This record gives sequence, C-alpha cells and structure tokens, in this order.
Amino acid sequence: MPNSITGRLRLLFLTFFTLLIGAIALSIVAYRAEARSWHSFALLLHALIVLAALIVLWRGYLVARRHVVEPLETLGGLAQRMAEGDFAREIPAFADSESGKLAEALERLRLEAMANRRQLEDRVSRRTQELEAAFELSQEINAQLELDRLLESVTARARILMQGTAAALCLLDEDKTALHLAAGSGEGKTDRTLRQPLSAELPSRVIGQGETVVSETACANCGFLRGLRSGPYVAAPLRAGDSRLGALCVARADWAEFEPAEQAAFNLLANAAAGAIVNARLAEDRRRQAEQAAVLGERERLAEELHDSLAQTLGFLNMKCDRLQEMITAGATGDAERELAQMRGATIRAYGQVRAALTGLHAPLPEADSFASQLASCIEEMAAATALPIKLVVVDEAALALPALAQQQTLHIVREALLNVWRHAAAREARVCAEWEKGVTIFTVSDDGIGFDRDAVDETGHLGLAIMRERAERSGGRLTVDSAPGAGTRIVVRFSG
Repeated sequence: MPNSITGRLRLLFLTFFTLLIGAIALSIVAYRAEARSWHSFALLLHALIVLAALIVLWRGYLVARRHVVEPLETLGGLAQRMAEGDFAREIPAFADSESGKLAEALERLRLEAMANRRQLEDRVSRRTQELEAAFELSQEINAQLELDRLLESVTARARILMQGTAAALCLLDEDKTALHLAAGSGEGKTDRTLRQPLSAELPSRVIGQGETVVSETACANCGFLRGLRSGPYVAAPLRAGDSRLGALCVARADWAEFEPAEQAAFNLLANAAAGAIVNARLAEDRRRQAEQAAVLGERERLAEELHDSLAQTLGFLNMKCDRLQEMITAGATGDAERELAQMRGATIRAYGQVRAALTGLHAPLPEADSFASQLASCIEEMAAATALPIKLVVVDEAALALPALAQQQTLHIVREALLNVWRHAAAREARVCAEWEKGVTIFTVSDDGIGFDRDAVDETGHLGLAIMRERAERSGGRLTVDSAPGAGTRIVVRFSG
C-alpha cells in the first residue's frame, strides 16, 4: 500500500468508483431479469456493493482525517505558537511523505527562527550594555573637572567600551589650524608633540565636515594611527553645540568591523566627552578667576591693614614730632622725654601691625565686654595725640552689644574718622555717639569743622573713605557721609539687627 496520502486516497477513490459502477450495473441487470430468483440475488448483491461502497467511503474519511486533517491541525497550532513567539516545542515527525515534508520544513523554520531570535537578543543585549556603559561613562566623565585627568579617562574608557587596542584624543590648537595629541591609551605613540594640520584628509573629514570616519589604520595619514598594527579604526568629532573641539578615535587589531550600533554608541561617548571638556575648561577658568580674586582680596586686605595701622601710626608720629619740636624749642625736656617714649611705643606697635599684615595674621578680635573700654581708650588716645577735644556719648548701652567682627571694624572706622577730622576739618571739637534705635545700632562721628562739598569729592579716590565704607559693609553695616561747606561733617555707621 502506498505511503503517500495522495496514493491512498486515489486507491480508495478507484475502489469506491468501481463498486459504485458495479452496483449500477447490477441494478440494470436486475431490472431486466425475468427470473424471480435472479432478481432477488441481484438485489442482495446490489445491497452488498452499496454497503461496501459506504465502508470504503468511511475508510476514506478516516484516512483523510488521520493523515490530512489532524496533521494540519497540529501543524497549524504549532505555527500559531511560533507566531506568538513560542519556539520551545519541537515539530513532530509524520510518516506520510506530504505531512512529513511539511513538518520538516516547519521544523527548519522553527530552528532558524530560534537561532535568529537568539542572535537578535544577543545583539540587543550587547548594544544595551554598550549604551549603558556609554551612559555610565558619560556620567563619570562629566563629574571629572580636572582637564588632564578627564582626557586620560576619556581615552581609556573609549578603548574599553569599543574593545579596541588603542585610543587617542586630539584637540584643536588655539589658532584652530591643527590637531595635537592630548591623550592616548593602549598601544601606539603618546608623544604630545604629534601634530596634524586640519587640511589633511582625516582631520578635514572629521573636524571640517563633522563625519564619523571608519577605515583602516594602514590607509590613514596620521602619526598616531600609522604606528599601530593593521586593523580598522573609528574616528568621531568632539562637538559641543556648534563648536568642534577635536577628535576621538579607537583602533582594533583583530579586523572586527565597527557595526553601526557601535558607531552610534561611540558618537554618544564622544558628545559626552566634548561636554565634559567644556565644563572642565570652564572650571579651570573659574579656578583661575578665583585665584585672581583671592590675590586681589589679599591686596585689599593688606592695603586696609597697612592703612589702619601704618598710616594711622605715621600720622600719630607726625603729630608727636610737631609737639616734640615745640617742646625742645621751649626747653621742656621732661615733656619731650615723655613724648619720645610715646613715639617709641607707637613705633613698636606699628612694626608689629605691619608684620602681622604682611604675614596674614590679624589682630585678635576684641571681647564684647571690653568694647566699651576699648572705644573709650581709642578716643582718649586720639584726643591726647591730636590735642582735639573729643567727647564720647553712649546713649544706650545696647549699642555696644555688637558681634566681635563689627566691634573691631567700628574701632577702625572711629579712629580713621577722627584722624580725618584732625587732618582736614580744622574743627574745634569732635563727638562720638553710640545709639540704639528700633533694633539698629548707630555710631556717629561728627565735628564742627569746615566741612566739604560732597559733589566735589570723589569717595572712590579717597582711600580713607573707601576703606571705612568697605569695613562697614564687610561687617554687615552701612556707612553714610553727611557734610556741607561750613557745616561740619557726620560719619554715620548703622548695623541692623
């Protein structure tokens, strides 16, 4: 009996057709027969033939269901599961040639689909890992603000990410006419003197046109790439907005091509590196500006210290010299000796103050409970040195409860203001007043001198006024000057809270 479904169905059809023809022929014979016995026999034979035909038809149905319908239902269900992504179930084999061939074809399709799926999953997994690595590297790179370390980190990470044997990072020179090797990793030269003009083929494509170039190291006219073993390389521009900073390249020695997905990940890393380079350069600029600001601040501090110490002491000594000259002329040797002793003490204090200013050592801040006595001593000293009557008026003791820094700055401001009165005001007397009003501490130094025209005096060019104002602002206060010709002068310092 044939193994093919077509052969079996053909045989069953021929049998059924033969029996059917036989039944028809017997019916015709029985119809024409005259003998009763033959007629009965013919009818019986006809019935047997019809029964046999029905049996053959049922057999054909069973054969068709077993060898056609059931295999097709099985294969259809498996095909549907494969369409839904389930490739785990193996396609069964069938003895029939047609069903067997269809099952074999579907099994080959399943195996190929499984292989393609695994390959695709592996590729997606690798690309995902590369993108995650690129993102992590970009985060790590952006956190690095020291330029030299950043460049070394970028090249090392790029080589690892792209599984290369060598990597290099080149930056544009200041005149933007050539590339110079700024960092390297792995094999190859790391000579920082390597230069390549932008007119060369590779820089013109990467920097000039902004392309990502993939080629062979043997074909590159580059001092770094020519020193490597033969293999593929990829070079991408370092771009930050519309600015191109340089180029990043990675080379391999195993002739494994750089796939498009790898090139995309490499471009992401190059863009992140460019942004990090810009940030690092800005950080370096900020550090330089901070250093310059610190230098300027130190100069201003030194100027203030020297002005408050040396200038005031020299002014004091100048007054003492005038007094001493008068005493010597008058023959008052005892008074002259006392003046010399005061001058010697002032000179020693000035030396210590200048030395402290030059070495950056500030005088200790006054204690809060001694501020009143130090303020009174300062006024007594200035009155004795200038022979100018100076009156101290403390309206409210709460005005003396200032922070230590504000106390120190107030003493400097009062001393400088009284020196200005003695030098410029031609006053008969001066007054220092301490008040506290609605949470505001007010110190006022006033005189009855000649005053001056505020509009005619440039306070920015007057070192004493400028330093007094800076001292007040530094300690949280605000200084104002009120004066007019013939109406005296008032220096007012206010501290809120």
